[in-house]
Amino acid sequence: MKSYVGALRLLVCLLILAVSACAAPSSTESPSPTGSPRGEPSPVQGEPLPVSSQDPPEPGPGKAAISGVLYTFTGKGPIPGTLFYLTPAGDQSTPPPALMGIREENKDVSGQSDNQGRIVLNNIPPGRYYLAVWAPYNWILAVESDADSTPRLIVLEPDQRVNLGVIYLSWP
Repeated sequence: MKSYVGALRLLVCLLILAVSACAAPSSTESPSPTGSPRGEPSPVQGEPLPVSSQDPPEPGPGKAAISGVLYTFTGKGPIPGTLFYLTPAGDQSTPPPALMGIREENKDVSGQSDNQGRIVLNNIPPGRYYLAVWAPYNWILAVESDADSTPRLIVLEPDQRVNLGVIYLSWP
């Protein structure tokens, strides 16, 4: 039964990605990883991301919020319309050996990047997290930079708003 549920989740993720890719407008402009080329806000999870500051929204009491831009250093651009999630790191200083996808029982927090690759998550429980992103056929972890493949550990404190800036990924 568990393998059926896992396969069903994967199918739903692939369907969402396919619909997002088909619906994404084509453009000859090359957006920067810090915002829209025209300075227009793009909605993420129903809330527009402030263009001037790109700061995350105010979280609820005792919670945290993040924002940033998913960026592929191998493809040299933002990663629009893809699923991502924060997975708790706990006391581990190394990421989980296998990424199984978004799992509520693990207290994963998920979202989807907008058409400019921007992400926003609000009301995240404080803690230590790794950021996983759906790449074709697999989940991959965000890394420190295009030159440092160390998985990026995100530490969130209560009532904290964190702009992660550019979130580097070796994404196809």
